Amino acid sequence: MLTLALQTDSRGVTGVLVERPKVGAARLLGVATVARELAPPALAEALRAALPKLRGAKPQLAVALGPDEVRVKRLAVPPAPAGELPPIVAMQAARDAAVDAETIVADFVPPIASAEGPPTVLAAWAASSTLDLWRAVAEALGGKLVAATSRALAAAPVSDADRVVYVSRAGDSIDFAIVDRGAPTLLRSAHVGEADAERELRRTLLGLAEGEPTVRPLHAGLLAGAPVYAAWPELSGAAAASYEPSLAATGLALRVAAGGKPTINLANPRRPPVKKTDRRRQLLLAGAAASVVAAGGWMAYDRVAQLDAAIADKDREIAAAEEEVEAFEPYRERVAALDGWRASDVTWLDELERLGRKLRPEVLNSKEFPVESDLRVTQVVATALVGGDEPGGRVDLAALARSSSTSALEERLRDDAHPVEPISTSETVAKDAYRYKYSVLLKVPAASNEADDEKTEAAE
Repeated sequence: MLTLALQTDSRGVTGVLVERPKVGAARLLGVATVARELAPPALAEALRAALPKLRGAKPQLAVALGPDEVRVKRLAVPPAPAGELPPIVAMQAARDAAVDAETIVADFVPPIASAEGPPTVLAAWAASSTLDLWRAVAEALGGKLVAATSRALAAAPVSDADRVVYVSRAGDSIDFAIVDRGAPTLLRSAHVGEADAERELRRTLLGLAEGEPTVRPLHAGLLAGAPVYAAWPELSGAAAASYEPSLAATGLALRVAAGGKPTINLANPRRPPVKKTDRRRQLLLAGAAASVVAAGGWMAYDRVAQLDAAIADKDREIAAAEEEVEAFEPYRERVAALDGWRASDVTWLDELERLGRKLRPEVLNSKEFPVESDLRVTQVVATALVGGDEPGGRVDLAALARSSSTSALEERLRDDAHPVEPISTSETVAKDAYRYKYSVLLKVPAASNEADDEKTEAAE
């Protein structure tokens, strides 16, 4: 059985071909890179020309997609049974991307419970047209698309270790995958060129709530002084150098050839369980009843029997329509709950970072910063507005100022999405330079409002 894994990056499309014999380990048969801009039939033909062992074969196809084709993000979801999560995650992903849910394909890692808020899932989604393109490539090769995942996840080996970050290079990008006991918790790709892996690693680890995970670079020269982690035993000897630049495709090909699948698989995403019904039996019974009524009417021309049959059919249609309407009621309630939750969902880390930059836009020793408008913050209270008419939240700021004039500070804090309401300014008896007591109210928008504003600005 042949497995072809493709990897998209700045170089184009790189294919790695693997054969899994009935007995023994998988064998790497070749690697080649072709242009990305080709149509599916031309792309398939270019791969056959570059990998001669593809000719006449019908391989199963797996694709490791770059950040321009698949988006990965941690999304908050309401508490719900596992079987109801797929449509909820797809709806959340569509809202985050500001697109119709019917135009994307989404998959996710099962949710992680949080003591400080709603549960979250690591979700990945891509446009349906992207998946259709790779299915067309698979059909042109005579095979089938069996796996499609993030490039960062494809390069990470399966491991039961606690909190490991795998760092790999793909073209002019660096991919990061944080895996905790076999489950990915963060996937990220950054276009950095040739020499910024350590800086991007620090940025990746900056937002982690817990301690730093174990760092395992998968390529030589990525991190100074860090040994290369041998993720795939099959990559040994002189041939390893040919496959290491395309580690995502190589790892995905070996995993799929061995019968495994990535945790996030857009080619076969998680779906709600299919409910078993007696619809077939009902259809057969309805057909039999209709046949009896038709035969009786044809033989006896009994007008009354015909009317009774018509009334019975209408009653069944009405009952079926009522059941369909009732079946959608829980989804309406869930949508209403989601909308209420999103109205108070504020990205507090971003808002606090903005507040800090607005309060002190220059470094402490900057000679360009007007000292008269400086202040010493004594209290910051951030509150989410839950259940009210206004979405978002508020920040109550108390500070000591050098001057009773705070107009310059308020102008820095204010913009279209952040109204500012001064509360009070009073002089204290202190002889300190900061002798004016100042308080102000800053309103902050919900995350959903920021996404709507960005969409409006892009349209303009």
